[in-house]
Amino acid sequence: MKLLDTIFHLLAGSPVRPCVTDLNARLLNAWVLHQSIEYLHPQCTWQLGEGHILQGAYKGNDFYQWYTQQLDARYATWTEAIESVISSEIGGIIVGEYQFQKEIDGLWQTAPFTHFYRIENEQITSVRMYMGAISSHLDAGNQLIEIASIQYFLSAN
Repeated sequence: MKLLDTIFHLLAGSPVRPCVTDLNARLLNAWVLHQSIEYLHPQCTWQLGEGHILQGAYKGNDFYQWYTQQLDARYATWTEAIESVISSEIGGIIVGEYQFQKEIDGLWQTAPFTHFYRIENEQITSVRMYMGAISSHLDAGNQLIEIASIQYFLSAN
């Protein structure tokens, strides 16, 4: 294998390993766009860490659809804003922010997230999902204003 790697490196100018990284990047980008079970191994494991409403371990390629239905029921206007997709030889990382609007006061809330994906044989075999603290904002735009800082500013006058 090392000989093949060397020959390929001489011919192509790059090692074989980045090809795996590129395949994983394509799979993760396709997953972000379509979130279809075709990208998931039938026994895919899901680990939801601190911050998620359904913390725990789950198994199966139908989990993500069930999970998003639970989010839809709790946060009717939620979206996932992807900031980065980082691939590696063993999988990848997706970093972003959940955004949703509270029905009671209309304020937008956001929570950062990081998802770690393990990929084998062009299928996602395990996912670890972590979510940060939820914060409130005036709008859903890129220039979000922290409500806590506004309240502090107003109380100083």
